[in-house]
Amino acid sequence: ITAGREYKMFATSVVDITSKSSFSAYYSLYAESETPFYQEGYHRALVSTYVFPEKTKITMIDFANENEPEYYYYVVSSDDVITAQNEFNIYGEASYNLSRFVRMGSSSPSNNYDDEVANDLYYNDTNKVAEEEFIFIVDFSESGITSDVTDKSLLLELRNSTNHTLVTVLGLQHSMMMYDVYYNKDGVIDVTADLSSNNLYVGHSIKLNVITNFVQDKVYSNTIYDTSYFDKKLGIKLSIIDEHGIQVNGADLLGVTFTYNGVTYHPRLDGTVRFNLAERVANVSSSIVIDTKNSNLASGLYTIKIESFASADGIYYGLIASDYVTLNLNVVDTIYGLKADMDEHLLIVDKDTGFTLYNNNAIVLNFEYSSGLANPNIRLSLYRRDYSAIFTNVYNLVDIKDYITNNYASTDKEFEYLMVNNPTTSFNTYLYLKPDLVTGTYKLTFSLYDGDVYVGDIYKYIVIK
Repeated sequence: ITAGREYKMFATSVVDITSKSSFSAYYSLYAESETPFYQEGYHRALVSTYVFPEKTKITMIDFANENEPEYYYYVVSSDDVITAQNEFNIYGEASYNLSRFVRMGSSSPSNNYDDEVANDLYYNDTNKVAEEEFIFIVDFSESGITSDVTDKSLLLELRNSTNHTLVTVLGLQHSMMMYDVYYNKDGVIDVTADLSSNNLYVGHSIKLNVITNFVQDKVYSNTIYDTSYFDKKLGIKLSIIDEHGIQVNGADLLGVTFTYNGVTYHPRLDGTVRFNLAERVANVSSSIVIDTKNSNLASGLYTIKIESFASADGIYYGLIASDYVTLNLNVVDTIYGLKADMDEHLLIVDKDTGFTLYNNNAIVLNFEYSSGLANPNIRLSLYRRDYSAIFTNVYNLVDIKDYITNNYASTDKEFEYLMVNNPTTSFNTYLYLKPDLVTGTYKLTFSLYDGDVYVGDIYKYIVIK
């Protein structure tokens, strides 16, 4: 017996596992018999001192043909739990006949293991020998175990037609076939990180250092193995979140690159970047270069979120984070500085009246500006969140003149209006909202131009409800 999933002969080890883990048990039988060893009705059963919960999955590998082992599976049902519990209440153990196991790859759920066919297969009439060899893999990942399960055994028995035990595991080996399952002791891929600098100047790069540490709990001096990580690869996911708590999407990160181990990665459509750090879950130190050489990332305070995970490929299938850490990042444009502040009471707008929480229709924005541009001007546009899908970071351009009464001049870009020419180092702007507005989350976007050349933009959110 051993922790984890094994598909060929293995050595016995102490089995202390988490409630989402699995263990493997190996059994073999060798018997010499001048007459046929098996009689009518002889069958096999797994005998457990623990009633397996519903959705426990057991894989059986039959090595009768060592060149082509046969695979079977069995998933414990709610009815099975009731039957096993009744048996356990009487005998202190529950049995699971191998005839419940279904051959893998079958088109029919009734293509079960057949003891009668197996009996003919296992007995060699020429050599007068009966040989059997099995591995059983017990998987608790979906069993919903909510308390510790300790000092339990799993044995294999050959029984006759009246269900009496004929052959079982030798008594001196019983103590080896024990296992313990511990609730709420899952392993964690602990992650820590730091930046070479908390200020990132657009056009330059910084280094992100990430350390992952696979931590498993202990009982006394024994490790509680979380086998769900055993056959997985190690990965991390990076996300960048703006000062409003909104994840920055791929379009806004255009030109930002991430280089790890000599390979350059670009953000996905949702703005995330995924890295496979190692071929197995382990303690790993990684260095990632974040480069903004070709980026127009807006100045502001951001948060980098680093999540650790394990999956089959260390990239695509890691949907659940094991651990995460966040780092503050101040993005500064070296050519210009543009900042807008807005009272939080102005974020919520009534759709019928156009009034904010101050009970009037004015949105006041305070700007700070500095640059070395020759002909600076700031232009205004409005984007509404796309509600065609439940989860989306896409915002669509709308005409802000449908929402405000301000009479701004049009530019050569659709629905973009000139707000101010040659801005001073600090100034205020008042936007006056119309009534009867369309509900939704909106992004007020302020774009800085040098003449007609786009430089960059910043934005503020409002919610019309």
